[in-house]
Amino acid sequence: MSSANKPRAAKIKNQIMKRFLTVTMLLIFTLSLSAFAQTQKESRKEKRARIEKMVKDGVAQKNLFIELTRLCPINGVAQNVVYGQDGYYIDIVGNTFTCNFPYIGNGTRVAYGNSETNMNINSNHQIVTYFGGWQDKDKCYRYQTIFWNDNKTEGVGSMQLTITIEIYTDGAVLASLTVPGKDQMSYAGEIVERLAGK
Repeated sequence: MSSANKPRAAKIKNQIMKRFLTVTMLLIFTLSLSAFAQTQKESRKEKRARIEKMVKDGVAQKNLFIELTRLCPINGVAQNVVYGQDGYYIDIVGNTFTCNFPYIGNGTRVAYGNSETNMNINSNHQIVTYFGGWQDKDKCYRYQTIFWNDNKTEGVGSMQLTITIEIYTDGAVLASLTVPGKDQMSYAGEIVERLAGK
């Protein structure tokens, strides 16, 4: 090989090495993205399985903490709420029912038109009976119970309320509240793990 061809051969060899390294790096990058996506997909599956187990165990043991994330008045504007700020929840432990959430709606038993009624709905460890179970058609657990607002069973301000709760295996919850003489109100939320102090 002549001395004039040596730099040219070295240049060609250098170009081949650069292309080889580029292709190798692209291949490694593509494989690592694929592995990352696979890991992320597996973690989604694991999360879904964990939530489904938490829901099934919670329903079986009657031990559920539901953070309400959306208020849906029948004649009003739906509102997002944040548990940490607003503190709206439903807590089921055995046959006790504890809750704290607002009611926004209109009275329907008023002589002239509707009267707007806003009030706080709460219950503190009331003993209740839950009716319902798994609904094949809707693929959810549906339970209904009756409770007294503010735990007042008689006297001024006593009000018996009916709540229907639909619990889906992905952790989503829909609840509807029936208040005598007033519009129905709906809520959306999710099952969350019970933390210490809840």
